Amino acid sequence: MLRKDVLEVWFPRTVDNENGGLRSNFARDWTPLARGDGKFSVFQGRMTWIALQVAMRRPELKEQFLAIVNRGVNYMSDVM
Repeated sequence: MLRKDVLEVWFPRTVDNENGGLRSNFARDWTPLARGDGKFSVFQGRMTWIALQVAMRRPELKEQFLAIVNRGVNYMSDVM
């Protein structure tokens, strides 16, 4: 359930390839909303932490989620 209903829903949808960091604003059909006001440090930190926990605990997902961890850390460090 975690993988299907949480991880595969949020990741990689939450990754913002255009503006950096991780998105938090979605419509009901999971399309990203254009608003950029959802990039709060708490959300960035939480999503980065979740991605790190997955990378540490699920070897088969490590490469995919470490890329997300790096994106989150870089955004918080360089932008926030």
